[in-house]
Amino acid sequence: MLQSLLITDDREAAELIARAIRQLPEIHLEQILCPSPTHYQLTRALNTLRLDVLFLDLASHQVQLVCEETARKSAKTAIAGFSMDRLARHDSATAHHLTWPFSSASLRDAVQRAVRSASGMPLPGVYCFIPAKGGAGATTITVNLACHLVSSLGKSVLVAEADLRSGTMADWLGTKASQSMAQTLACADSCMSLIWPRHVSRKYGVDWMLTDREPSLVKPTWGDYRQLLTFASTRYDYAFVDLPAALDEDAWEAALISRKAFVVTTPEVLSLRLAGQRIAELEAFGVPKSRVEVLVNRAQRGDAIGINQIRETLACEIGGVFPNDYPVVNRSIAARTFVDSGSKLGRAYNAFAAALAGHTRPELALAAKPSLLGFLSSPRRNPVRV
Repeated sequence: MLQSLLITDDREAAELIARAIRQLPEIHLEQILCPSPTHYQLTRALNTLRLDVLFLDLASHQVQLVCEETARKSAKTAIAGFSMDRLARHDSATAHHLTWPFSSASLRDAVQRAVRSASGMPLPGVYCFIPAKGGAGATTITVNLACHLVSSLGKSVLVAEADLRSGTMADWLGTKASQSMAQTLACADSCMSLIWPRHVSRKYGVDWMLTDREPSLVKPTWGDYRQLLTFASTRYDYAFVDLPAALDEDAWEAALISRKAFVVTTPEVLSLRLAGQRIAELEAFGVPKSRVEVLVNRAQRGDAIGINQIRETLACEIGGVFPNDYPVVNRSIAARTFVDSGSKLGRAYNAFAAALAGHTRPELALAAKPSLLGFLSSPRRNPVRV
């Protein structure tokens, strides 16, 4: 939950704005300063409160002081300005402001824009994996990349299972944490004070934050995802987020703040069609195209649609290609371990992990030999209609 402070000279405005803020589940109003604080009171508040958002009345005589002090002492605190006078014009340092009356939706939108502007994006080392459709293999890739980054490259890795209702990592790995992923998200605003080993399960050198598929879990907010991953980015070399195929607006926040958003697809036409939809959704939500890449899973020579055609069709960079090897994957799941690097698929995971760490360039080995069928059906290598 985001912690906030409200500053105004108007007691009626304080009551109205406080009521609006409390209607948003992602924001906790920590304190109201009315009338506007002195320099000493403001400094004390900024030094003692862990603030994410500062709501500032633009009619306050202390607007300039508040903006300057906040920028100096708490640069990552977002400032959301508001005005109770629709006709007033304010020359303010706040880029994100509202005029009363405003809805909960417009208040949330202003807070989101202010927070995203203040905290910066993307977060270093944070990557999310989004399946084009269920069964595309995003979880398989996430699990194996994390294990290979640790076993082969000695990196510190956290995997956050964000498919809260259908995640299967605990079943695969045969482990669970004392606190589930949903429970950890619920207290994401206090990550610094958590007893962290209770919230992760360590196996194969990776810290796993797992779901237990609670039937009546409290829905996490966009701020919960942001706070948890911001903390993780300072604690680990890499934080992987395994997202579900059907994302709500709050879970999209994980993609927005990730260094890369990987859309995982198979070479089949229907999966590619949904991959195109996921890419469009990411762009609509504000994720730059430069931070979106496609991972082609279960690829094999002889596929009707080649890697180059997939790149052209989706108009998106191919980040990695992983060969089809069901028997190896099934054996690793049965043994509750990851795919061994001695197999062809294991080598592909290892190579991609090395590329992610900046040691090598991604290998797109299967792109070198397009299928005969694909060649004959599309002599000019035109994009396939999906």
